[in-house]
Amino acid sequence: MTIEIVSIDIAGVSKFKLKTHADNRGCLTEYFRGCWSSDYQPLQWSVTTSSRNVLRGMHVHLWRCDYLFVLSGEMTLGLCDIRTDSPTFMKSWLGPVNFEQPQIWLIPPGVAHGFYTPEDCMYLIGTSTYWSMDDEFSCLWDDPELDLSWGVKTPELSSRDTNAGSLAQLVREIRGLKSAFLKAP
Repeated sequence: MTIEIVSIDIAGVSKFKLKTHADNRGCLTEYFRGCWSSDYQPLQWSVTTSSRNVLRGMHVHLWRCDYLFVLSGEMTLGLCDIRTDSPTFMKSWLGPVNFEQPQIWLIPPGVAHGFYTPEDCMYLIGTSTYWSMDDEFSCLWDDPELDLSWGVKTPELSSRDTNAGSLAQLVREIRGLKSAFLKAP
């Protein structure tokens, strides 16, 4: 299957635009082939559902790459590169992701990400390592240093996301834990 790989202005982040094959019976969309990805291969797959007005993030991982695919509904994806050795350090990106325009997002280690769902949404996350709280770090979703205009003032948040620290604190924490996995491509 032919796909279009679109790079955005954050090093190592890729968007794979998928093609859906439809007929009178329904449709088929391939959402993963090993030859599409980089050095990271999914080891675990998880499905998440989020209600309307939920924001999850901003989260970052040191060792794990995430693959994101929206199964139904729509989300706003926010990204910020916090890899201090990256050519796109502190560069942010915000945009819509939905099932109507199927795409896989590859989010490498060291790129903070958040998901806002303006409507009910179901999405699939593939991870290159098994999920563990040992590889979960976060900052406040609305920290001005993220430079992300979510367009929402009071989303539903987890207690973890409500009590997260600043982006500056997160960058300092990550610097203290600096690892070879945070190297930008």
